[in-house]
Amino acid sequence: MQLNFSPEGGFTALPHDLLHLPMTDGAFRLLVLLCSHANQHTGECYPSQKRLAEMMGKSRPSISAHLKELRDLGLVKTSETRNKVGGNGSLLYLVTFWKHWRHTLRTFLSKGQPPEGASQPAERYIETNHNHNNHSETKPSSDLPSPQKGSDPIVVTVAQKLVEEWQQLTRGVQYPCFNANVNPTLVEKTHAIVSQLVPEGEANPMITAVIKDHLRTLWTKLNVRCGEDTLSQQVFHLERSADPGHLLSRLSTYVQEQWRPHWRRPPSPEQFKNMLASAVPSEPSPGALVRILQSFLQRHQAASAQNSFV
Repeated sequence: MQLNFSPEGGFTALPHDLLHLPMTDGAFRLLVLLCSHANQHTGECYPSQKRLAEMMGKSRPSISAHLKELRDLGLVKTSETRNKVGGNGSLLYLVTFWKHWRHTLRTFLSKGQPPEGASQPAERYIETNHNHNNHSETKPSSDLPSPQKGSDPIVVTVAQKLVEEWQQLTRGVQYPCFNANVNPTLVEKTHAIVSQLVPEGEANPMITAVIKDHLRTLWTKLNVRCGEDTLSQQVFHLERSADPGHLLSRLSTYVQEQWRPHWRRPPSPEQFKNMLASAVPSEPSPGALVRILQSFLQRHQAASAQNSFV
């Protein structure tokens, strides 16, 4: 069954940079909901936590936990309002980047420049397949992805230290601001380390079709019948990670070690999320570090553009 959506029902345009920030699925969904409620001129909204919990199908403590994530990332600020008798009113949310983002988006679209869509990675994928000798059919690879190249321990260690420096500069301030001037040397070092972690031509992330093919191959090897809807849900959870390819490789190893021969049904969504949590590496992968550092560079660019605009 194909779902058809109409923009008449409403939509929320978000910057792709958000996909590179380290946050859980729940925090991302909550951010989308807050953005859909936010005033485009102020970034403020005030839906109740009860309402947000109902919309997400989660408990109020879960909403509070996701909200803390967003506050720690500087994406959302909250403040208590007062009712008519002076008591505590509803919670006021401020999506910190919303006012600037909406202004930038309107300016960008007014120039007649279409924003990048999700179709571009797919076009690169088709072009890559076209170079193969056999392009009559796209078949899933029998080999699951290996961890990303550029994993020199020294380079990874330097990248981790750079991430810590950037994190210190963003604590306690809203996106895209910094709590101190960014040293140009830090920016130069970050650009240099990103190019070392991901050599040119290898920076494109895995696309949905490739991830789904690898998952389909994995379950087929285990004699598990996995429908397209289930595969799509699993892809959705994988794509929310900082480095889907690296996590998919670890997930494959974990599943093949833990799976029992008599199990024929695919894992439930909750079981699959638990598998992902078990497969997550204790240290960030090179790909994850790249995306985190790139998000800081993009934040720096946004801050510079905002300052020049002001």
